[in-house]
Amino acid sequence: MRHALSLLEQAVKTVLAKQSRTLRPFTAVEYGSAQGNNSYVNEPNAILSSSDKRMIRLEPFSLILRNITQMKQARIIFSDRPQNDFTSLATTISSADWTASTGLDTVFPCMVPQSFYQHVIPPASADIGFSFACLHHLDHVPPPPAGQLPTDAARQDTLRAQADRDLVSFLRLRADEISAGGALVLSFVGQASSGEQNYAGPVDACRTALVDMIKEGRIPMDVAMAFEVPTYNRTLDEVTKCLGEVCDEWAVKDVFERRVLHPAVAELTERRAGRDSEEDSVWYADTVIDWLMAVVAGYFTKALLAVSGDELETGKAEELLDEWIRRTKKAFLETHIDEEVACWLIYVVLERNQ
Repeated sequence: MRHALSLLEQAVKTVLAKQSRTLRPFTAVEYGSAQGNNSYVNEPNAILSSSDKRMIRLEPFSLILRNITQMKQARIIFSDRPQNDFTSLATTISSADWTASTGLDTVFPCMVPQSFYQHVIPPASADIGFSFACLHHLDHVPPPPAGQLPTDAARQDTLRAQADRDLVSFLRLRADEISAGGALVLSFVGQASSGEQNYAGPVDACRTALVDMIKEGRIPMDVAMAFEVPTYNRTLDEVTKCLGEVCDEWAVKDVFERRVLHPAVAELTERRAGRDSEEDSVWYADTVIDWLMAVVAGYFTKALLAVSGDELETGKAEELLDEWIRRTKKAFLETHIDEEVACWLIYVVLERNQ
């Protein structure tokens, strides 16, 4: 997030310097807001514990508002799919003092229940847009042919083609919505040019636990066949190719990849200073596995229900999910204890052509 925020801040300053102002409020859009917990921090200078200072992030809307102090009004738009938890998002928005320490007279927060693979706002109505850690999620994934695993080369070809279509579509939609001279800042999970696997330890532990549950008859093999997370991690070359398809709409200001460590890595180092405690290893395993499970657990449950359906007793899916999580943490401690957890992100900064 730190690298993305630096790019976003520079983009805001560039937009303000280049654009002639209109009577409408300065407008910023987040594509993929979730519950809003990553969108705003009301007190950037609050007194925090050392661990909180590392875990908390100077969030994008907070940063934007503090960089447009010459403006009188701003409109900030949170968008996500209709199934998003907008009740929690509304609570996050209503609890923030949007004008504190910004010098703005008024800030108008808005929520839009619309997929970012569709139009979200009217044409040329935004000055800047951003999307962090969302675009590796695909618009939709066609069901795999019978017997085809998510890891099969043919299946990866299907996902790659969908990812190309999705990125080009996303960029063209945003070109309609962001005014000339405006900017779009993106970061999303990618495939490392070096070949390093993202979250290698947690992913391996997940697979080990899943295989063990199949071998022991806890879940049928068909669950593994049906278990798929609808994402695709693009390579830098694939992203560059897609950017070439929208060169009439967007000027590329920056595109690069960077290895990013999970924040728990730094905290583990601090916890370990001057001591060697098994508790710290357990805490670290719990943290990184819970983080990964927050993304994949729902798809595991979906696969269970798709395969077993009415045959599952009430509460059985939750029981099996809990077992998988426990086994995954155990496997991580056995084979990847204290191992660095990292992923590669691709960063893109675009300027809307005049």
